[in-house]
Amino acid sequence: MGEFIKKSIDWALAKYEWVMALILKGRHVQVNREKYIRKLVARFYGKKSAEEQEQLVKQAMDGTLPDILDEKQQKKAYSSLRWRYGTIVFFVSFFMTTVPNNVWVIVASCAIDLYIFQCMQFRAMQKIMMLYGQPIDLNDNISGGIDTILSVDRSGVMIGKYPLLQKMKSGLGFLAKQLVQKQGPKMISKVVRPVFLVVRRQCIKWFSMVIAKEDVALAFEMLIPITCAFISGLVSVVVLIPMCNKLQKKIKSGDLNPAPQEPTEAVETIPATE
Repeated sequence: MGEFIKKSIDWALAKYEWVMALILKGRHVQVNREKYIRKLVARFYGKKSAEEQEQLVKQAMDGTLPDILDEKQQKKAYSSLRWRYGTIVFFVSFFMTTVPNNVWVIVASCAIDLYIFQCMQFRAMQKIMMLYGQPIDLNDNISGGIDTILSVDRSGVMIGKYPLLQKMKSGLGFLAKQLVQKQGPKMISKVVRPVFLVVRRQCIKWFSMVIAKEDVALAFEMLIPITCAFISGLVSVVVLIPMCNKLQKKIKSGDLNPAPQEPTEAVETIPATE
């Protein structure tokens, strides 16, 4: 029995690696290194002449981004990418949680949510590694960039000791949604509703406002799914941001040692977009 469980886990991990490698080959996941460098040069050196900016781009392309960015600029660029991807995964999870309460729709929405989360994680990883001196490029198949990303992801640098548990982000959001859906009405009826009715009476007394009890019930009925969606989106952010912080600290400390990049057979890929 133990041998069967071990083989099953190994098989699941192998399939997981295969899926992650497939995701990394998507052009919407790959960060074009030159375009990202040009974007940062335009942001931090926009007042310089075109020739000077081009020289900075060439310097970074021949070396690494720390050759042209100081610590303060790196910090600003990192903060920008972290909150950008955090906002994206928040709203994706928020809207995916508002789907109709049908089992197949929920399964599909969780799969989409987790897929987009993984794409945003891989894009963040590439930019963080570039920012702190690792010139990774997933478009260059010979350099083994995909293998490097998978090696970092597999090492647990970002996701801790139990990678499979950390990957269940959408599952956590779904459980939180179910909890709020089941316990929300009880909380409303026992705690929130009486408080709101007291406020309603005071509003009528002070401002002559008329708020029907039916309106109160409708407001709470709308409040439950919005609360569920907010919790699901917050789970996404709470998972992604610390992952990015861990990778950043590991690279800055010089302790990140991904597996050596082994040349692989070159295959034609679609150019990445920034």
